[in-house]
Amino acid sequence: MAAPHASETFLDMFGTPTLLWRVLSSVGYEEPPKYTWTESEHAGVLPWVDVQITVPPCPNNPQWLGWIVECDGQTPWEGAPVAALEVLLEICQDYGDELVNGPAGSIPRVSVTDTFVS
Repeated sequence: MAAPHASETFLDMFGTPTLLWRVLSSVGYEEPPKYTWTESEHAGVLPWVDVQITVPPCPNNPQWLGWIVECDGQTPWEGAPVAALEVLLEICQDYGDELVNGPAGSIPRVSVTDTFVS
């Protein structure tokens, strides 16, 4: 297995990683989340990437304890937005009321008692 790679370029792009960083910085984070990934092969043929996002505890807001989320995809740019969305959804579940007027206000909160009909 190859050594993990790291990048902060996800924050320079539009999309979910940028929204996550806006939410985190609005509550006092001074350092962006760290995205790392490891390249491998899926089913011995397809290139595959395991992406991990690490959001440390917030030094300016002690109730924000941090998150570590892992996702995968064929490229880091496929896995990183999914990982960022997972963190955003957890933030909205835990701290949605305090973020309602900020960048996270546009993300719907879903409770475990909600049901979906297709």
